[in-house]
Amino acid sequence: MRIRTLLLAGITAVALPGLAGLGWNSWLAWSNWERAERATYATRVLNGTMRGMTAIAVESGQLSAAARTGAADPAELQASRRASDALLEAARRDVVAEGLDPRPIDESTRKFNLLRSRVSDLLARNGREGDPRLVSDLIAGRAEVLDGLEGVARSAEQRIGLAAPAVALLTEIARGAMTLRNELGVRSLVINAWMGGQPVTVASIANALRLNGRIEMALETARRLTGAQDDPELTAVLARMEADYVRGSEPRYRAFVDAALASLGQPGAPSWPSSAQDYARWTVPALTQVLPLRDAALDAAMEKGDAAAAAARTRLLGSLALAGLALLLAAAGVMLLLHRLVSPVRELTGEVGRIAAGDLEIDLPHRGRQDEVGEMAGAIEVLRVNSVAQRRLEAEAEASRASREARAAQMEGLVRGFQERAGEMVRTLSSAST
Repeated sequence: MRIRTLLLAGITAVALPGLAGLGWNSWLAWSNWERAERATYATRVLNGTMRGMTAIAVESGQLSAAARTGAADPAELQASRRASDALLEAARRDVVAEGLDPRPIDESTRKFNLLRSRVSDLLARNGREGDPRLVSDLIAGRAEVLDGLEGVARSAEQRIGLAAPAVALLTEIARGAMTLRNELGVRSLVINAWMGGQPVTVASIANALRLNGRIEMALETARRLTGAQDDPELTAVLARMEADYVRGSEPRYRAFVDAALASLGQPGAPSWPSSAQDYARWTVPALTQVLPLRDAALDAAMEKGDAAAAAARTRLLGSLALAGLALLLAAAGVMLLLHRLVSPVRELTGEVGRIAAGDLEIDLPHRGRQDEVGEMAGAIEVLRVNSVAQRRLEAEAEASRASREARAAQMEGLVRGFQERAGEMVRTLSSAST
């Protein structure tokens, strides 16, 4: 295995667990941020839907009063209609943005528009004569319309409960206040129907008494949930509701129910605590006295959801930045090793190959480095110098051998020449003697 591959494999083995941990933390941060965002959007849906339900309840009370008396203030009805439509449209936009089904809102709006049309026809037809049957239809239609919106609110609450339990505790307070408002509205419509001429029956009184019990339960739930939050602002809003509604308006409503109960079996109409006009004048503002608790709880839920989303987003960005920094440092480390170790080793390996091939006239790089690469370069330089010295010695030895061979050849030539001249002299002397 080449050293570069080995180094890369080693760095990867060391860095991979850390990078995997950073990736896991980033995924967790992203998941928390996504849940917080879902909770925020769902809280907006719940907020818009509940406010739309309240607008429907208020407007239905005005429509019931108009159906009971056959007269109404057109400007007041038109203002209520515009307010209801604006809140329902805003709720629908939030529902679509959250990915929920907007059809329940559309269907509730359609049904409520039919009730509006019937009241408008009544007012245009006779002006001052009420329609008890229309009052009953309005009570039933109001419940049907609110049931459709209630389904949307429940879907939003389920999402909040899954995504952000802490936010869900606050929306539960808003739910309790909204339930209280709905029960109060139903009871007010029952009383309104009695005062509009509908007979006081055992069934209607039983219904009113049952509503009294539900209202008391809703009040107790609101107290318990608000106390569990340890939120001074919510506690202050609850205290104002206790003073304004529980000790102020609730006894007046119960006085009407008590008057209806006392009239059973008695001849004539019940002895109501106030006139129908006086009742119509104070009941609508009285019903709104419980809404500040709902609004405060929803505002607190939105604030907590936004804070959770912001914190999760900060953690996500921090995790991503840390992961990016780790990747950058790992890449920088790899580049540094390649530049400071792998490349020099490859260069020195090539120089060793040149030395082995006999190319000794080279200038080795990296000899001045104060690390292992410098030591390696120094060792190769020693090898090169020794090779140069060895080559010089070999050259000198070769030159000496050649000189000896030349002297030997010269001596051999001299000897051979002497021998030839000596032979000639012997032959000459032999010829002279004969």
